[in-house]
Amino acid sequence: MENNNKVKELLNSYSRYYQICFKLVVNNTVYFSNFADENESTIYNFNVKNKKIILSCSKENFEEQLEIMSIAIREMIQEDDVYSLFEKGLKVELDNEEKECFINTYQTNLYSIGLIESNNVSEHLFEILKSMITYPICQIVHNKRIAFLIPKDIDTTLMMELKDTLEAECYCRVYCSSSSLFELDDLLKSYNEASEYLELMKKYDGSFIYANQKDCFFPYIIDSIEEDKAKFILSKIDIHLFDQMDEELLNTIQVFLRNNLSIAETSRQLYLHRNTLIYRLEKIMHITGLDIRNFEDAVKMEILLLLKKRFS
Repeated sequence: MENNNKVKELLNSYSRYYQICFKLVVNNTVYFSNFADENESTIYNFNVKNKKIILSCSKENFEEQLEIMSIAIREMIQEDDVYSLFEKGLKVELDNEEKECFINTYQTNLYSIGLIESNNVSEHLFEILKSMITYPICQIVHNKRIAFLIPKDIDTTLMMELKDTLEAECYCRVYCSSSSLFELDDLLKSYNEASEYLELMKKYDGSFIYANQKDCFFPYIIDSIEEDKAKFILSKIDIHLFDQMDEELLNTIQVFLRNNLSIAETSRQLYLHRNTLIYRLEKIMHITGLDIRNFEDAVKMEILLLLKKRFS
């Protein structure tokens, strides 16, 4: 129960509501108490995963309410245990018993490791994340990241929702990535992969809005090319053609490529009439010689933009 402030908040709220005092003792250690004295009138005992819990209050005949309160406290303590196991797993510190406990709680092969990074990893941001994610989560403060488990079948959808919500609510730039998890021993490996995708996303900022293995395919290839060879490829192209395009045209390219060359979806996202978008695409073709409505030219444009960002 190292970080579980929810328990204290719960007891404080009950204390105000019932106008009585509570005390919570975990394994003989007082975890919460707002008693003015030691005259407890009602005591309720329960156990959670080898933890002996004593919940007491300064009111007689309150056992039924204490039993109800214990249900909420039990869930919070179990949640805190799982959070702790997840954090230990990322540090490769789980013993065999802890691994079994974590595996029994979560079928790890059904999950991905999700990462959120922002220059403003505040308590508010962390609380928003916890309200949207019902899976283990831990804050990695030293590098301004938060790691969590997320089901593979909804990882892309939920990560995009998280990004949009956090940027809107916290007024900050948020980068997010994920990497599939297959075995519990792969927690650190998956975290490192997600970190690598996140770094690629920051390096090639604007090329994609969510980083995973699929979306990082081109950036990963471009980043793997030796610098001399990459600069040689770039020297064969009149990269200054891009200087003739304003931010509006460059953004149109990015959104069009991100939407798999779909005129309808790009028009919707940019709030443009179809004919206006087609006019922009033809203008881009006139400047660069690439008609990105065609797959081959679209691939060339993707590579050119990534090369340009790598050396800009």
